[in-house]
Amino acid sequence: MSWKTETSLADLDAEAQIEVTCKDPECDHMRYELAGDLRQRKGFARLYLDEVEARLTCGSRGCGHAVRLQIMLDLHEEGFVAGMP
Repeated sequence: MSWKTETSLADLDAEAQIEVTCKDPECDHMRYELAGDLRQRKGFARLYLDEVEARLTCGSRGCGHAVRLQIMLDLHEEGFVAGMP
């Protein structure tokens, strides 16, 4: 089991960004999809992310290879803070 088999599109906020990257090393095309937009597609609303990954293909012209999904988190970079005795 992985996070993709345990997380469904319905679990994600509609504005959550999902990075979709082509698995073909020669193509390496990347795009962003919103979870809400993916839920709007026919048959996608109740899918888990591993199933979404299996159904999506590369959007680059003439490619059509399999893709890898990553959820983009809104993290803020902060410097390391440590106390010295």
